[in-house]
Amino acid sequence: MIDKRIFIIGSPRSGTTLLQNSLLRSDSIFSFPETHFFYPLCNTNKVFKRLHISNKKKISNRCRELGITTSERPYRLDHWTYKYWISKLVDHLDSTAISNGKRIWIEKTPMHLHYIPIISKYVPNAYFIHTLRSGKDVIASIYNYSTKHPDIWGERSLEQCISRWNSDIVISKQYVNTKKHIFVVYEKFIQSIDANTKDILKQLDIKQDISDFTDKNFDQTVLNNEPWKQGVRQDITSTNDTLFKETLSEKQQTMILQKIQSTDLSIFS
Repeated sequence: MIDKRIFIIGSPRSGTTLLQNSLLRSDSIFSFPETHFFYPLCNTNKVFKRLHISNKKKISNRCRELGITTSERPYRLDHWTYKYWISKLVDHLDSTAISNGKRIWIEKTPMHLHYIPIISKYVPNAYFIHTLRSGKDVIASIYNYSTKHPDIWGERSLEQCISRWNSDIVISKQYVNTKKHIFVVYEKFIQSIDANTKDILKQLDIKQDISDFTDKNFDQTVLNNEPWKQGVRQDITSTNDTLFKETLSEKQQTMILQKIQSTDLSIFS
């Protein structure tokens, strides 16, 4: 039986991979590569979205990619619902964790920040860990990697990267002081990774014994086609300020700073 289902969420490039793998050092926890499950699940049709009717074709394909066994039948109306598909995801993650001797799992897809209400409704005993990081660092990093890997990230303008970070912060603010929501500020976290990891485990009521970082942890959660994550271990002590200064023009830097200056991350500390 699974005790806890934990979702790490936040802006991309905000430290979610580092946090995931730091928590994975607890021998109570199992984790996975990003599932990117909820985006293909949710229908863009407003009526279907309101009724929680899935985008069946897209989510069927995603389940096959994830190795999730389904038995959907077109004539079964309940097999078109969010509830049906999410139950299949949960069963898959539960059984994978249990088969590895774990009763707690972590799913880390940053974009799932935008699906908290749906996850809360359909995933039993779900906990959320929000990662927050300096806007200038996150925006510079998203812009840099979307330029380097447009086939995976999609081409994004600097304005789109700024908008993404700002909207993500707005969503996280809605859950401050809400049960089952924990907030981790990257700049504070990296100052003492072990101590802060133990503190998060304590908040989750998970035993606080942790091992050292190993390649096995990262191999379990980082895929070969995710080169932007390969250097996460080397970046542990960096706030990435050099990326902001060295890859963006002065005009771009000024625009970012002007558009994020009213955002105060201290609310999450």
